[in-house]
Amino acid sequence: MSRSGRDAPGDAEPAPLVRRRPPHHAPTPPPPGAPHGPSAPASAPDAAGPTDEMPTPTPDATAPARHDATPPPPPPAAAAHDAAAHAPRAPDPVARRRAAPPPAPGADAPSAADALAPLAEAEGPAVLHASAVAAEGPWDEPLALLLLGPSGAGKSALALALVALGARLVADDRVRLARAGDGLRAAPVPPLEGLVEARGLGLLHLPHLPEARLLAACDLAAVEPRRLPPRREIRLLGATLPLILARDVPAPALLAFLRGGGRRETA
Repeated sequence: MSRSGRDAPGDAEPAPLVRRRPPHHAPTPPPPGAPHGPSAPASAPDAAGPTDEMPTPTPDATAPARHDATPPPPPPAAAAHDAAAHAPRAPDPVARRRAAPPPAPGADAPSAADALAPLAEAEGPAVLHASAVAAEGPWDEPLALLLLGPSGAGKSALALALVALGARLVADDRVRLARAGDGLRAAPVPPLEGLVEARGLGLLHLPHLPEARLLAACDLAAVEPRRLPPRREIRLLGATLPLILARDVPAPALLAFLRGGGRRETA
């Protein structure tokens, strides 16, 4: 447009000025004390002339950069959960027990036969959850082993193994104990005479002895940690019997123990 207000020939209408506002940015507030509102003076035009874009607001220098910001600490409950999740797990109790070293010399090995402590001084007779197998000893008298242990410890299996080697069955699953002098005698409990349980087969009927004197007791739930163990004992009905921690003792060794009338005591 010319100074006279008329359009000069050939002049084109200027394109409207487009002001673009950067997205997601608020305009920079005026500094403290600066006038604002309708009475605020207009800012001086840039020496280079008008611009097509709004000036980009300057970020606050005191605010930390987004990539340098430290994440807030987790809540106490979440921190405790993470610590528990990354904590080293304790070894399995069974694995720890198997890996435990044998007891020091002079220390007693643990034995499941301690469960029979209430019968130590009890008056007989008494019926035990046990098995008993006998063999001819050096004095032409049947001598028996009392096989102790919880269900599944292998009492019936060991009794069958000893019978297969030439021993005689006295009782399986239930054994009646009675005092005889300073010792104990074992007998079957009616109506289980001659019956023995064979896993995978059921009940078998075998020849059996009506009774036999006990030579020793075998605890099938305990392992003997020593190669040459000391004499261990168990007390039942006021009588004392040698105790064998027999979970790992083979059947031929137990049969030899019976036929020899016990073991030779060493100093």
